[in-house]
Amino acid sequence: MRSVSLSNVAADRTAVSSVVGVLLLIAITVVLAGVVHTFAFSLADDNLQTYPTAGVSIDADADCTDEKATGLVATHVAGDSIPADELYLESVGENPELSGSWATPDGYSTAGVDDGTVSAGDTATVCAKDDDLEETTVQVVWQADSGARSLVLAEWDGS
Repeated sequence: MRSVSLSNVAADRTAVSSVVGVLLLIAITVVLAGVVHTFAFSLADDNLQTYPTAGVSIDADADCTDEKATGLVATHVAGDSIPADELYLESVGENPELSGSWATPDGYSTAGVDDGTVSAGDTATVCAKDDDLEETTVQVVWQADSGARSLVLAEWDGS
């Protein structure tokens, strides 16, 4: 029969606790790697959100029926077609008050967006009194349907 000494039992327990400690460290490392992986890929997904690449110009040469009015024409020159309800003509200043998307303009008119998209050659026209445009900046702004992202595509500041 084999005799058991107390010193052998203590050595066996130490060996078991070392193995358990190593397994715990491995498990913690795997969990931390998973957390870092998830975090890193969620950041990468945020950077993949696309913005439209479109060339838009704003020129002060629109034909307006009133002789004392200045006409601004915003023209989609080239690039991505943009849904008309995501493109806005906005004024930064008091006059003229512009609002609504190119799909539902308020304070300006649009041409070529009957199909629901703004493509090369489509325009938005503003006719305002000369005095109204002196202190106003007009911008063509793309805004995502969620409203979380926006981008100024063109800006006119009177010059």
